[in-house]
Amino acid sequence: MGDHTESLQIDFDPAQLSLAKIMELYFANRSSCRAAYSRQYMSAIFVHDDAQKNAALDAKKVIESRGTKVHASILPAAQFYLAEDYHQKYMLRNDAPLMRDFKAMYPNDSDFVNSTAAARVNGLLGAGRRASSDVELKSFNLSAETHAYLRTRVKISESTSNP
Repeated sequence: MGDHTESLQIDFDPAQLSLAKIMELYFANRSSCRAAYSRQYMSAIFVHDDAQKNAALDAKKVIESRGTKVHASILPAAQFYLAEDYHQKYMLRNDAPLMRDFKAMYPNDSDFVNSTAAARVNGLLGAGRRASSDVELKSFNLSAETHAYLRTRVKISESTSNP
């Protein structure tokens, strides 16, 4: 069990979001400044090529130039293994009212795991983040009843909320 590192793989469109911005967000929001107590929970960036490595090193240098020691390792990417099904979209899987709609939309579990809507809702539930607007919540194509329930579970940014 302890011979792995829990991680996530990010697929992104560089025309929409730059690798430099991803690195900036990682170092701004991740506890990469604490030393890990085990390999399983170490802070690491796994890179596929020199461009990714350089972006990670540059972002790390920016944080360290501010006087903060960064303990995140920058390592070559190896085989990526998905977590067991019950770990995928964990917060959402444990919310029965929301899962009723998601199971109806995605009867195949792999489709559910790969769903952008499921990932977004899981993130809203798990991180206590704000939805950008009620329009964003409606974009998940949930039933009216489930949409209303989701509104009670997550905060909506006040500046863009629609009544």
